[in-house]
Amino acid sequence: MENAMWSASRILMLVTALIVPSVSWVAVAPEDDAWRLVWRNGDAFPGTLLQSEPGQVRWASPHFAEPLVVDMAALDSIMFPDLPVEPAEAYRVGMVSGDVLVADLVGVDGEALLLSSRRHGEVRVARDMVRSLFLQQHPDLLFDGSHLADWSLERGYAAGRTRGRMGLSAYKWRPDGEGHPYTDKAQAEITRALDWPERFEIALEFASSERPGFVLALGRSVDRALRMETWADDVVIAQGRQFEQVLTVEEGQQEVRLRLAFDTRAGVATVHDSAGLLLAELADVRPLEPDAGLIVRSRGRDLTVRKLRIYRQTGKGPAGPVDWTRPRVHTVDGQVLYGRLFGDDGGAYVRARDGTRRDVDLGEIDRIVRPDIELSAVVGPAEVTYPEGSVVRGRIEGLDADRVALRTAFADELAHCVLAGASRLRFGPADETAEAAEVYEDGLFHSSGSLGGRISFDGEDGQLVRWQVAGGVSPVPVALAGGARIQRGSRTVSTAAAYDREAYPDVLRLKSREAIPCKVESADEGLVRFRSPFVETRSLDTRHVKAIEFSPGRISGHTSSGAYLGLRGSREALNRALTVPRFLRDDPPTHVLMAKTGDLLRGRLLGIGEQTVRFESKLRSMNIPIARVARVVDVSKPEDDAAALGATDGTIRITLADGSSLVFEPLESDDGRLSGRSPIYGVAVAPVNSIDGVRSGGDGPEEFPSAFDEWVVRPGREPFFGGDE
Repeated sequence: MENAMWSASRILMLVTALIVPSVSWVAVAPEDDAWRLVWRNGDAFPGTLLQSEPGQVRWASPHFAEPLVVDMAALDSIMFPDLPVEPAEAYRVGMVSGDVLVADLVGVDGEALLLSSRRHGEVRVARDMVRSLFLQQHPDLLFDGSHLADWSLERGYAAGRTRGRMGLSAYKWRPDGEGHPYTDKAQAEITRALDWPERFEIALEFASSERPGFVLALGRSVDRALRMETWADDVVIAQGRQFEQVLTVEEGQQEVRLRLAFDTRAGVATVHDSAGLLLAELADVRPLEPDAGLIVRSRGRDLTVRKLRIYRQTGKGPAGPVDWTRPRVHTVDGQVLYGRLFGDDGGAYVRARDGTRRDVDLGEIDRIVRPDIELSAVVGPAEVTYPEGSVVRGRIEGLDADRVALRTAFADELAHCVLAGASRLRFGPADETAEAAEVYEDGLFHSSGSLGGRISFDGEDGQLVRWQVAGGVSPVPVALAGGARIQRGSRTVSTAAAYDREAYPDVLRLKSREAIPCKVESADEGLVRFRSPFVETRSLDTRHVKAIEFSPGRISGHTSSGAYLGLRGSREALNRALTVPRFLRDDPPTHVLMAKTGDLLRGRLLGIGEQTVRFESKLRSMNIPIARVARVVDVSKPEDDAAALGATDGTIRITLADGSSLVFEPLESDDGRLSGRSPIYGVAVAPVNSIDGVRSGGDGPEEFPSAFDEWVVRPGREPFFGGDE
């Protein structure tokens, strides 16, 4: 039966929850703000979530021409960027199932409570599924430390480092399943800066797998602070040398519930049990220091801060001690109404065990407590967590670009969870009965990490290069961007020679940073003629050629210029060869010839014959036997003409195991050979088994530096003769 009290705001909230923006497939945001898909094997990949089929996740990335479609069984979670936005709803609602929602209480009837929030829309929850309901912004609430997101972690980390003790490191705290601060390390510490009033009260609940061991301190340091702490099996309240015993923690007791009150003017601190009975009183307590903070430190095997709330004492409150064992409703003005919350057409009311009815305004409820209901946490197959500690668990029945629909234990209808502002969407524990996932050795390396998978070259529709991820439904075409590259595993690349090195002993280095094995037959100032196992053309315009290497033995990889001098060369000698004196400034050298002895000669390449290199240096032509030449490098200034580098649209750069590098548009894969067309030299063919790396053909020297990038002539320094000021 619907309640007439349900506010008009529920209509607005329902409409808001049902408006799902149309999300098309777009490129990801900057990776610092990107969503990340996390595999069970530890891989994480930034991208954009798309509307997905049951049991699958569709994930878009600029590195692929089509979305990845991945089986959820292979995935651990989706991680979201840290966007600390506090929810505006009034209450934190704890369910018997262990779920926690932040929502407004907008209605109640004889069977259920109606909750509403921007994250979840309207949720109807059976009364007996609600274990607790607390007003988040109580007028007298100073701090709620029941959730790790509300604590400061930096101070604890710094203290641990500066004191040389790892025990105070705040990173040893983490949220438990309900977002409560939890640590399994002794001496782990969290802190919070507070502006203390003259009179306040702290309600706390600490729990552990054994007897709880803890320190709760109010001050700048534990040693001088007013504190409540465990000494062996006893809880004491102390300051300086004075102390009073509060209680003894019995063997097998795993929880401690206490209330600490402090009146600064009177200098009196008192400790009460959960029923309000006085346990200890400490007099002559010094006032708190002006910058005193709140410190919690663990002692023992583990510690959970289930509840820690600090209230300003105003004199309002119940007339007598509270019976903490009975169901009750607390109001903002301090009243305690024993019973359960109901509602009908006449409004909301609290009905006691004897049937007594007391009307209550929903807007005046501070909290609802049901100690008669035991927590029976349900580990769902999936869960959504939020930074302030909210958590919703259940079975995924719908996954859209901006929200997930869960079948939960606390609601009959699906619970919709908006993902913007969430911390993580976990897909649940792994199926231990499932077959072990195939392990892939290839890796896609991108700006924020790597993604394991397997590359293939047998795609269709002009998209030959494809990538298979763990759990992927099918391979997807590659569209590498942003400097990403694919590196094949060592066991997937053939170690056999890809060509006859005796027949093709030389290497042609292009200005596009390609390395083509070949046999140079001849060259002049316009063309170089050659034969190559990977390129069909027999000649190439010299404006594309950066260097010609003669019988290098092996093709060196692309490294920094200083590391690639070879033989006996030195950086000092190279700098001298590249520095143009003033008298050659109008006619600078165009080439540097390196002998196999490491000697360098600058000048101009005139041609290459069958046995000799014709080279001009210092206005003198000479014929140098090829057997004595290591390489000839074009050192002229880079051309502005883009044709010298070739257009790169649609191209990929492949590197082979021997160091060869080719840039072309892949067109066909047949009989173990990948063929395509280069904008510079036309048809190119490479053996698939020898390919060990793939990246975008458009990657520049920043992403793919060449050994010869810095081999460019430069003017010498102008002499300085002094002069008048």
